[in-house]
Amino acid sequence: MRSTLRTFEQCFDAEQAAALEDELRWYAGVLGGVRDAQVLRSRLLAAIDELPADLVVGPITEQVDERLRSDLERHRAELLDAMRSDRYADLLSEASRWRDHPPFTAAAGRPAETLHEAMDRVERTLGKRLRRATRRSGTDEQMHRARKAGKRVRYAAEAAAAAGDDPAHQLAQDITKLQDLLGEFQDSVVAAHLARRLAEVAAEHGEDGFTYGVLVAEQRRHADVARNRARRYRP
Repeated sequence: MRSTLRTFEQCFDAEQAAALEDELRWYAGVLGGVRDAQVLRSRLLAAIDELPADLVVGPITEQVDERLRSDLERHRAELLDAMRSDRYADLLSEASRWRDHPPFTAAAGRPAETLHEAMDRVERTLGKRLRRATRRSGTDEQMHRARKAGKRVRYAAEAAAAAGDDPAHQLAQDITKLQDLLGEFQDSVVAAHLARRLAEVAAEHGEDGFTYGVLVAEQRRHADVARNRARRYRP
């Protein structure tokens, strides 16, 4: 919904769209905490399970499970509190109002073909960000920005496809594949940072951090593979 509001901003009342986006951003942040904790816990536990036995030093599986389960439970509690709040109820009510009576502008009455204008714009943005991000000097933050641009292209293409645009349908499928690569990169980078943080915690407890170092290296390798594969994509 946030992507649609931004990509097709000329179609909606600006003040109402900005207010809805603020609330959607809040809720996305609460949901993201749970999603990230789930993904990272599953990812690191699977990575440990795939390591040769001689690279697994100490009860690292139990340590990772215990520490990340705690994070997951905390984020889940925050989500449940949010979903019991008046703010969440108001967001649901506002989303329903938008569904039934969207605050369209005159631009929303243009032919569906004009969706291409917005789609082309966000696709150009993706191309620029992707070229910067996949250079050898590209940074993790640039890859993250490319991923966000890719989301907007995908959702714009899906909107155009829903209006009967066959090329947009193909574009949505192609972008979905790219998004898988960019998502793999992001998850690998975040997992590497988390493994390093867990290594620091282990050191504070006098535990062996060798396997955490192996995990950091493995996750960075996965990130490099995803970046190299994304480099081949040309919007």
